[in-house]
Amino acid sequence: MCYAIPGKIVELKGKIAVIDYFGEHKNALNEFVNAQVGDYVYAQGGILVDKIDEDDAIPILSFWKDRFAELKKIDNKISKIETSKPKNEFEEIIQKAQQGNLLQKQEALTLLKTNEPEKLKLLYKTANSLRQKNLENACCVHGIIEFSNYCRNNCTYCGIRSDNKELKRYKMSPDEIVEAAVHAVKELGFKALVLQSGEDTSYTTKDLVAIIKKIKQQCGVLLSMSVGQRSQNCYKEMYDAGARGVLLRFETSNQELYKKFHKGPKANFQERIDLLKYLNKLGYIIATGSIIGFPNQTEEDILNDILLTKSLNAEMYSFGPLIPHPQTPLKNTELSDIDTILKVLAVSRFIDPNSKILVTTALETLDKDSGKQRGLLAGANSLMINVTPSRFRKQYTLYPGRPDRDKEITKNIEETLKLLYSLGRAPTDLGI
Repeated sequence: MCYAIPGKIVELKGKIAVIDYFGEHKNALNEFVNAQVGDYVYAQGGILVDKIDEDDAIPILSFWKDRFAELKKIDNKISKIETSKPKNEFEEIIQKAQQGNLLQKQEALTLLKTNEPEKLKLLYKTANSLRQKNLENACCVHGIIEFSNYCRNNCTYCGIRSDNKELKRYKMSPDEIVEAAVHAVKELGFKALVLQSGEDTSYTTKDLVAIIKKIKQQCGVLLSMSVGQRSQNCYKEMYDAGARGVLLRFETSNQELYKKFHKGPKANFQERIDLLKYLNKLGYIIATGSIIGFPNQTEEDILNDILLTKSLNAEMYSFGPLIPHPQTPLKNTELSDIDTILKVLAVSRFIDPNSKILVTTALETLDKDSGKQRGLLAGANSLMINVTPSRFRKQYTLYPGRPDRDKEITKNIEETLKLLYSLGRAPTDLGI
């Protein structure tokens, strides 16, 4: 299975490769691959990650040429929205967003505060239409490997917090991490991977760099790191080793809430924001966002979360619900309503029409039957599939009830692809 469609390089402009996909040209930065005009390549996140022999590429392209067109037709049909003269303030705001105009803060807040079923239906459908208009039917699919559930932090909402003595801890060895990553790329077809852990400092900078280098030596893949608030030097060395993405949520833009709920030796809001800004300047692809559902969190806080994500030049928005864990101080917190999260996804699409917006596993947990689909139809266009080896996966319990905990990886992939095809989405990232 393949989560990227190969294209043919038709032009090189310094480090920029111009890649042809069925007559459409996209650009990708070429830092890792010795490629020439005429070569067939894979790109992820606007970065060229691997070459493929022409004899292997042609059958894939032959399959996808007609399939891609068919999927686009399905997506166009689903995302089509009729326009009419607005009947009220809500519809005026929706039409303004649909036309690509920047919403005022109060207008975005009006959308976040609505709870009427018909208005929500219009909100989601418009966000999906805007997604299709700006990004067409591409849906990037990342694999994620959760390699350690040790964490030095003691956040009041997180199941792997340091004070949770009931949790069975694990950490994968560097060789196990590399083996899992290479398997995900070469056997399962992923071209983008996230390596995630708690803030486990037993893995030194040297260890992380070595892991990245070994993976990059064995396979072409876009590697993102989700290892918490490390030093600038650590992230610089990981970048130099070949990592190009970072998944690091700021958790909440409300500094009082941050101070109350985020606990640990590096629990400083401004330091976290400064690190994200540094990583952006360094050249990392930034994935960030917040948790929705903290006690006393307001719609204004949530809107500020979206706006902060945009100001950080994030390529991917990651918003998920707080799901109370029984071994945390927030165990009795009321569970978020799924429409609250869907509204955040939709408004994020209005605020940043060209962004990648992630359907988190936590969102899927709220609605195991259709959460993923509902997220994709509310403006999202990115997914992650858990490819952590099964003997470790059950212990990475950020929150209870995860739908991927007991599911076989191949079954999860099969179900995800089936869903994407039914919505007209192509499980690929075509560059920029």
